[in-house]
Amino acid sequence: MSTASAPMSDLRRLAPALVVLVVYALLMLAAGLYAFTQAVPGRGTTAIMVPGAAAGLTLLAAGLIVVLRGKAKKIIAHAAMALPILFGALFAMPASGRTTALENYKKELPIYEALAAEGKAPTDAEGKRAYFRERKASDHDISYLVRTLWFLVGLSALALVALFLTRPKPAPAPAAESGAGPGARPGV
Repeated sequence: MSTASAPMSDLRRLAPALVVLVVYALLMLAAGLYAFTQAVPGRGTTAIMVPGAAAGLTLLAAGLIVVLRGKAKKIIAHAAMALPILFGALFAMPASGRTTALENYKKELPIYEALAAEGKAPTDAEGKRAYFRERKASDHDISYLVRTLWFLVGLSALALVALFLTRPKPAPAPAAESGAGPGARPGV
């Protein structure tokens, strides 16, 4: 094989993993967009920024794999395999906390509504926020956010498995010119 076609050969071997990275990034971006559109007005900025930044880093890694050559390409390709692990952990931590806050919200909401109807609980936005914050609950239904975060955790796990399955295999070693077997001594 000529040296001019070696970069194309590398890209052909990496193409399935690159497709996985691009699809992973697009699905993260879509999940962030979903969370942003479902968020309470004025509160959805991190819902789009965090998955958007993760998608951007993933696309950057995929782009660097295409552009770089040699050892740098190998380093970035291996680092890209770690992205789903990193992002999965980063999405799992808030998902767990938000799940607890949502459960507390669902438990506290009927109590709050009863107290508010009797005039024993604050009804203004800041007072309501403080009431729920004291009870380690969100002050509104964040089901959309919990679903999105757990989706991103699962997506990261699937991306890791897909990257593992599509990782490029080492290029085959060139065949020996003589008919000698693997245990033959050179020059004999």
